[in-house]
Amino acid sequence: MTQALHPGRLGCLGEGRDELRLEVREPARAMLLGGTPFEEPILMWWNFVGRTRAEIDAAHASWQRQDDRFRRVRSVLPRIPVAAPHRQRAGGER
Repeated sequence: MTQALHPGRLGCLGEGRDELRLEVREPARAMLLGGTPFEEPILMWWNFVGRTRAEIDAAHASWQRQDDRFRRVRSVLPRIPVAAPHRQRAGGER
């Protein structure tokens, strides 16, 4: 089965593969992630992934504190700031 994936897009291949054939028309970079699917639902917000809102909130707090949870990456680019999740801002839960 052929499936086109355009630059800057994320594709999901599903389960049960033991190989993947790639064809590119020009120089390209690709990142392949794999593993056993989580048994429970997961939450994603910004660059944070967790099983509960509390885990997302803890990750956000770590990012804001710039603690050791998220290592520094040497780069000429500035650190990316992020606002609190909507439910933590004025107005409360969504």
